[in-house]
Amino acid sequence: MARTTRLPKGHSGSETQIVSTAGTIFGDGTAVELVGGTGDKPRLLSWNGRKSTIAAQVEREGKIYQPVDLHPSIWKATRLPNSVADYGKGSDLFTETRELLETHLGFSAAEAALATGWICTCWFADFLSSPPTLFVYGSDMGLAITLFQLLSCICRHPLLLAELNRASLCALMALRPTWLINQPGMTSRLLDFCGDSNYRGVLVPGTRGDVLDLVSSKSIFMGANSAAHSWCEHSLHLALPPARRGPPPLDEARQVQIADHFQPRFLLYRLHHLQQVRQSRSNGSAPPMSDLAGTLQTCSPNGNQVESLWLPLLQAQERDALAQRCWDPGSAMIEVLLSLRHASESETAMKELAALTNALLRSRGENREYSEEELGKRLQKLGVHRHRKNIGMVIVFDRANSCRVHQLARSFSVGKSVTGCPDCEEAQVAKE
Repeated sequence: MARTTRLPKGHSGSETQIVSTAGTIFGDGTAVELVGGTGDKPRLLSWNGRKSTIAAQVEREGKIYQPVDLHPSIWKATRLPNSVADYGKGSDLFTETRELLETHLGFSAAEAALATGWICTCWFADFLSSPPTLFVYGSDMGLAITLFQLLSCICRHPLLLAELNRASLCALMALRPTWLINQPGMTSRLLDFCGDSNYRGVLVPGTRGDVLDLVSSKSIFMGANSAAHSWCEHSLHLALPPARRGPPPLDEARQVQIADHFQPRFLLYRLHHLQQVRQSRSNGSAPPMSDLAGTLQTCSPNGNQVESLWLPLLQAQERDALAQRCWDPGSAMIEVLLSLRHASESETAMKELAALTNALLRSRGENREYSEEELGKRLQKLGVHRHRKNIGMVIVFDRANSCRVHQLARSFSVGKSVTGCPDCEEAQVAKE
């Protein structure tokens, strides 16, 4: 995120633009990144594609880039690399990260590898259409805090917070942080807001007559709560292991040591691969696998050893999510609507949709009957619009609703594409 102001004209008669930034990537692959500084003020690292220089500000093409102006307490809470450092091979960096998580948390190799894959996405979140969220479950908050302390040593622009709300989420986005949220009591409304606003191009109204881009990496400790399944498509799930004795101490000195080792290495890894990741996400050359697995693989080039560990675990999670959606009324409604649209229906009444949805759910073993009102509220939440007519509420298959139903069908992995359907073809292109 960058903010631009203008200085008065100098003797040359030209205005100088001051750009406040938490990191800027230019079209030629060069970049400006936040790094640690002296006192409460960070500095900027300028990357020319081969080497880096560090200064209080960076001048480029008539603009002066300066670190975004934030409260000193935010800089104190955020770990930044002091420079860049050689990481050897990418596979070595990923293995180091995985082994650190195994040692301090007691994760299995597969669980630690999945967390490592998510960490990689944090360093490229500004290139992703919807950065995946890591949900953490367990009854031991102390172990969750240990995990977040480790993540704050490794992730890009980390902020470890509790009691997050919509206002604070909007207020702190200038940092482009990786959110580490210790909030087992997070409301479903705030969870939905985090999910709905985490898509590139979706803006949220601000408090100053502006709009905000809230796309960012997040990890949320849910306690034993499993309410996160509503946005499984772009989320990873990690269960904390049982408590064990004798984990290595993680005091402040050890955290500084870990951050000083990993932050500069991951920053250089980002700089070396930012063009590769950006191009692969923009030209459709992502790997031929699920969207989420493709995102993890794209953000960890040369990470085959770690991928071989996390891929089976992720595939199992995706199968579980797909099975759970069989009994989800929202998913069932989209399946019915897609079928009606492909049957060339121009509209359908909510009464008919409710009857067909309940019949589909009964065929799968669900005994509960959902009312028109319940299903209507779910449709509204999913972004499918209804209209009132003499016969009651009706879903009209106009262009907007048809596109949205196809998008949701792809997201929920329900229904089948139909040859000749323009919305099916458009959804397939978007997926690729």
